[in-house]
Amino acid sequence: MLESNPTPPSLGGDPRATLVLVSAEIERLLDLPSCMAAVERAFVAHAEGRTFGPAVLGIHVPGGGFHVKAAGTSTPQAHFAAKLNANFPGNGSRFGLPTIQGVVVLSDAENGFPLAVMDSAAITVLRTAAATGLAARVLARGDARVATVCGLGAQSRAQLRALALVRPLERAFAHDLDPVRARMFADEMTGELGVSVHVVADLVAA
Repeated sequence: MLESNPTPPSLGGDPRATLVLVSAEIERLLDLPSCMAAVERAFVAHAEGRTFGPAVLGIHVPGGGFHVKAAGTSTPQAHFAAKLNANFPGNGSRFGLPTIQGVVVLSDAENGFPLAVMDSAAITVLRTAAATGLAARVLARGDARVATVCGLGAQSRAQLRALALVRPLERAFAHDLDPVRARMFADEMTGELGVSVHVVADLVAA
């Protein structure tokens, strides 16, 4: 578990300290609309040739594996980021730990100084949901009003929140192999978003 700095510095390349952020701090500081805007800027920068990478490395080990995803931007500031995640599907039953754990390291790409080390879980959830929201905004039909979420794990709530940001949803369908988890998701998201979320056992029908 990462421990946060008592007095974290700003991300200015200060050589005296590296910022360390735990999951709770990231959730407090980074909201979904801001993350969506940042991901959009990154996509545009990549399309315009103002990025380097991305690159992926994966290594399998007994019971799971590790992967590293790395990329960077050259303008307006030169930054490099690498996410190291471990994926061990049996963690919950064996150790009481999350399936996916890891860190994101952000570095100054001009001098290599490690600006920040951050828990990757909250960043991964928000970044993935942000990409979904952007894709729906650009690619979904303009009159789309219904969403279906299949698999109601850690990512599912952020996915539906992102879709609700870019489309005026009227209803949503929720499908999961665990009916109790599906009902909890439907009740929670109906109350949060004001959208009628229905549990469905037949994914094709949804």
